[in-house]
Amino acid sequence: MYCFTAPWNIVLIPIIIDPFTGHEAKGQYADLFKRKFRNKIIKQFKNEISEYNHLMDKWNPKIRSWVVKKIENKDREDYLKEFQKIKI
Repeated sequence: MYCFTAPWNIVLIPIIIDPFTGHEAKGQYADLFKRKFRNKIIKQFKNEISEYNHLMDKWNPKIRSWVVKKIENKDREDYLKEFQKIKI
């Protein structure tokens, strides 16, 4: 949830585009649209994403340590996924 309000994570898309982006979107056109859209967002926010990734490199050992101490085994991976670096 660290990036819940990050600029690259907030997008307003007209409802007419929902067939290509919605949670039920399937097929080659939806996949192509999502891939192109993701690439555009990464290009636009590359500096901010790189800064986030740098912070995750720095903080990950402390985050991992805290999660191991405080979170039950079955939920650990879900918590740690929230702090993964973003592939650019």
